[in-house]
Amino acid sequence: MMNWPIHLIPYPINTKNWKPINKSHAKNILGVDKNKKIILFGAIGGTKDPRKGAHILEEALNILRDSYFENIENRIQILVFGEASDKKILNNLPVDFLGSFSDDLSLKVVYSAADVMVVPSIQEAFGQPASEAHACATPVVAFKIGGLIDIVSHKETGYLADPYDPESLAYGINWTLEDEERNRKLSSQARLKALKYWDSKIIAKKYTDAYHSALNI
Repeated sequence: MMNWPIHLIPYPINTKNWKPINKSHAKNILGVDKNKKIILFGAIGGTKDPRKGAHILEEALNILRDSYFENIENRIQILVFGEASDKKILNNLPVDFLGSFSDDLSLKVVYSAADVMVVPSIQEAFGQPASEAHACATPVVAFKIGGLIDIVSHKETGYLADPYDPESLAYGINWTLEDEERNRKLSSQARLKALKYWDSKIIAKKYTDAYHSALNI
C-alpha cells in the first residue's frame, strides 16, 4: 500500500484587503462607546444555528457578568452579526444585533472594532471568521476543537477554551480583555499570524508545491 503524501492547506486570506483599521474610528462608525470593551460573535444565522454555540456563549457571558465584571452593562458591549433582531438586551446583557453584511468593508469595520471575537462553535471545519478576525488584528477565543486549533494560537493570538465548557470560555474572554497591554500584544500577534500563514501568495505556493510533489512521485 502506497504512503500517499498529505498536504494540509488552509483557506487563503487577502491580507491587503483584510487588514485592521483604527479601533476608535471603527467604534465611531458603529456608534459604540469607545470606553467599552467589545465582544464580537458572528455566524450565518447568528444565534439560531446550534452548531455555532451561541447557547454556550450566553452561559459564558452570564458567568462573565457574575464573576468577572461588575456593572457589565457599563463596561462591555456585545455585537452580533449574521442576524437581525429588535432585541437589545439578552438576559440583561447589552447586545446589539447588526444584521448580515454582503461586503467585506463592513465586516472589516466590525472585526476592527472588537476587542475580542468569540467563536464558541461545537463543530467547525476551519473557522473563516476567526482567520478574518486575526487578519484584522482581533484576538479570538474559541473551543479547542477542529480547525480552530490551527487558527488560534493559545495565549499568543487568543485563547483556546476547554471544549463546550462555558466557565472555561468565560475565563478565556476575561483573560483576553482584562489586561490592555496583553490585549494589544494578542492583537499584534494575530495579525502577524495571518500574514505568515494565510496570505494568498503563501497559500498559492503551498498548492504549487503540492502539485510539484505529486508530479515527482
